Amino acid sequence: MITLPPELRTVVITCLRASDIVHLQQTCKDFNSLIEGSAEIWKACLKNQCHNEGLFWSTYNGLSTALEYKNACIGIWRFKEFCQNGDDMADLAKARYLPVKAYGDLAEEGDAKEYGMVEPVFDKHFKKNPHPGISSTYLVPGGRFLVTVDRTWLLLWDLGPPGGQVKKPVVLSSHKFHCSSSITMLDVYIVDEHDALRIILQEYDFEEIPPYISENQGQGLPLGGSRFCVFHRFEISLPESGEYTIKPLGRLCVARTDIDDIFAAQSENQVALEISPGNVLLWNLNTLQPDGAFSFWESPECSSFYMQQGYLFIITGKGVQATNLSQFSWSPVKNGLVDLETLSPEKPSITYTFTHPVELPGRADYVILPRSIPSTGVVKYDIRADQYHTSAHRICQFSFDFHLEEPSTSALHSLGTPHYGSRPTRAVHRFECAQGGWGYAWTSTTSDTRAVTVTLHEASGVTHSEACQDLEAIVKYPENPTILLEDVNVCPFSGRIVFLWDRRLVRDMMLEIVDYL
Repeated sequence: MITLPPELRTVVITCLRASDIVHLQQTCKDFNSLIEGSAEIWKACLKNQCHNEGLFWSTYNGLSTALEYKNACIGIWRFKEFCQNGDDMADLAKARYLPVKAYGDLAEEGDAKEYGMVEPVFDKHFKKNPHPGISSTYLVPGGRFLVTVDRTWLLLWDLGPPGGQVKKPVVLSSHKFHCSSSITMLDVYIVDEHDALRIILQEYDFEEIPPYISENQGQGLPLGGSRFCVFHRFEISLPESGEYTIKPLGRLCVARTDIDDIFAAQSENQVALEISPGNVLLWNLNTLQPDGAFSFWESPECSSFYMQQGYLFIITGKGVQATNLSQFSWSPVKNGLVDLETLSPEKPSITYTFTHPVELPGRADYVILPRSIPSTGVVKYDIRADQYHTSAHRICQFSFDFHLEEPSTSALHSLGTPHYGSRPTRAVHRFECAQGGWGYAWTSTTSDTRAVTVTLHEASGVTHSEACQDLEAIVKYPENPTILLEDVNVCPFSGRIVFLWDRRLVRDMMLEIVDYL
């Protein structure tokens, strides 16, 4: 028998996946004795998992014992076991709510669990909403930190370490808006070190010049058919040191005539905004200009897009089109405002085209991209295809790995079609699981239950189109069938899900935090 020194044993063990370690513990008594009580080994294993799965290491600030680190390591497999062992996980749900919000201001005191019911509306009962007005949410990978947006506040919350004692959420950092209209989150970019987020917010259309633009700066603008929208970019820092901050990075006002929804994507210092169908505004903040620079251009047929490695990647039903961003000319943003009515979009050339290896079983309806795109590496996405001459649809998953040094070797693969039951459902959210797996949160499209279902998928390979292996479980029901699921964030590593419910009859959004582990 070979005996390794302790420092070498730690290195060897932490190169294993957490699931492998647990398996060895169950089958090897000597191995179990070596590792079970070692906080050092489980901490190193957890750090390795954060690196491989893109989780924020600051999620686990405050952990100290071997049991705490171990539970954090194996959270994803415990969550999978729950999904595998039962069709209905709703009974496991431990629900919490954000603390009470006073009208027009933020109150840091109050306990949501004390809130009872409001008067019935059309014979439907509703809980009192302790923190109304939220329009957007983002659960940071790892499941501890939550970002919320309403017309007054951008807030960073601590929901408590995964798997630990359930506590009341606490505000870590805040930024107060002075908005006269609603505001929503368009996109989230994770910096390479996984210790900060960069987010794009849109302040909704103004019919008059926004207060950020002075009357002198707005003189001469064609106000006839113009509407103004404002984009804010912030950086939220989440370092291991615990010095959490929210910092404004820039603001851009845009005059336009369209009223279509706006889509956004980001890279390190650039933002792409689909201002109207077929037209993209690039905003470059990495310049000597105080408000940055912009480029306005005409995009090809577009279902969705993302930015990576200096390229804009446009996903269509046929494949992926890559456009090199260096080909555009840039103009300075003057006084924080871009007037699109005076501009004609450029027509860029598509640098590279990559074709899907399989034909879609119908017309491409929409594309589901991850909430956050890595700066390099594989991007997995899904296309919902409406099948011809029927009301049915299928979701087809693909992975694309762009090789910057040698683009011709880039790989676009089909990952098959997940099975998600026969109930009428729609996918609301896509999330990553361990070791290349992924999952969806679905909501029923019928008014009988409005159940929210989670499915977990693991492909047996990356170059085939065979059916995926699936787990499926109902995780939550709304208060009553009139309530719709507006948004959901799932972190399977922590077993935590954040729901945003659209309570139409009482005209508010209610946020609910649910722990399953």
